[in-house]
Amino acid sequence: YFGFDMTQWVDVTSGKYTFQEPLFMATSNQAGVYLINMIDSFFVTYDEDEGAAKIDTKDTKGSSLFGIIIPKSTAGTLFTGSFVLNPTNTLKSTHFGVPYRMKPTTLKVTYKYTPGEKFYETTSSGSGVSAKAVVTEFPDIVDKCSIAAYLFEVDSYEDYLDGNTIKDPESKIIMVASLTSEGEANFTSKELKFEETGKGTYDPSKKYKLAIVCTSSSEGDAYRGAPGSTLWVKNLEVLGE
Repeated sequence: YFGFDMTQWVDVTSGKYTFQEPLFMATSNQAGVYLINMIDSFFVTYDEDEGAAKIDTKDTKGSSLFGIIIPKSTAGTLFTGSFVLNPTNTLKSTHFGVPYRMKPTTLKVTYKYTPGEKFYETTSSGSGVSAKAVVTEFPDIVDKCSIAAYLFEVDSYEDYLDGNTIKDPESKIIMVASLTSEGEANFTSKELKFEETGKGTYDPSKKYKLAIVCTSSSEGDAYRGAPGSTLWVKNLEVLGE
């Protein structure tokens, strides 16, 4: 069995702050510690009424700090792997993937989603320490959540994908199951089939890791999203053979 039902949570401490994460999963909450002066709460919380992980996109104002761009919209992320904060390149903080020794067939998920009201993109002008954040609103774009699972080949179980390399065409992702949604008012269960990417077929003699990644803004890694977008994930399960 390879699954997470969001009913067991553990305390995680970062600096002087302690927050909760689902057992055997990681979140971007440590980035919330880094941005504590710009947001009013951490990204992923436990909703006692729903029994689900609640993942938010926060309004982090859109600014620059010594040339590091802080976006207007910062999306929360829940994933399999570990989070190791890299303040100068936050996409490198998410170390996606855990060892997986079967051929995955189906990703089962129960979720609901509410997009935020206003969608923004944050870009930068200038370079180096003088770089400034430029925030643009796109009134016609509706934010989307993303829930995806990636099976990728590794040379060693120490290897991982991060927020940059998971989108890299050169990555060794061989199978993917995914969905995006602009909204789901009530908890909905979906079964998503794993599809081959064309970069190889499953070989039981090789090493693989599986990354399940859930985010409240599907383009959050590109500094695009709507503050107030909220994704609730009640359970995740991968079936394999």
